[in-house]
Amino acid sequence: MSRPTGENQRSAYLLSSIAKCGRCGGSIVAISKGRDGRSGQTVYRCSYFHKRGTSICRNAVSIKQNLLDSAVLTAMNEAIDGRVLSASITRALEKLRAQQVHSPDRRSAVTRELSLLETRLQHLVELIASGHGTPTVVQSLHREEARKESLVSELAQLQALTTTLSLDERQIAKRLRDALGNHPALLGRHVPLARQMLRTLLDGNILCEPLRRTTGPVTASRQPGHLGDY
Repeated sequence: MSRPTGENQRSAYLLSSIAKCGRCGGSIVAISKGRDGRSGQTVYRCSYFHKRGTSICRNAVSIKQNLLDSAVLTAMNEAIDGRVLSASITRALEKLRAQQVHSPDRRSAVTRELSLLETRLQHLVELIASGHGTPTVVQSLHREEARKESLVSELAQLQALTTTLSLDERQIAKRLRDALGNHPALLGRHVPLARQMLRTLLDGNILCEPLRRTTGPVTASRQPGHLGDY
């Protein structure tokens, strides 16, 4: 996926220029005003009604921004093809298996190099202790110590990889699926990316229709380009 467009970057709200009023076709806009003009809770409402009143549109419904955003993000999560998640999991497991194949050889190479490093370090320390610690010798000592630290860290990562790959692959797949499936929470924190994904999923705009409801949470229709409850 490409980077979010300039329009997506500029908007601070998920549905700006994406949601339309089902009554008049005007844009659904985010309004943040409390009583007496003071800043308050942000709501979505029809821009035509908000600016021109009932002479243009009689849709006077306002809905809390977080509720409508949550409904849309949940619908996006449900709309994402399960095959995408399965493909991601398959690729992740293939990558882990490939690392497992090369891991033993690399561990052996790192272990051998560490052994040689220890010998060189011991020699450098002896030179310094005998009064031959020239600037060049000291610099060599620092380089070898830095290299040793890097190799020790790599060896620890290789050992951790071996431990991870010893787990049941079904358990790994479950963890990956759980992580990949939590789109609403992730996208709620990254509005530009969520807007870009929403435009990709939609065939047109989200149409918001005011409906009479007495109970139940706000939900989103699975039909492309249409939000069922508003």
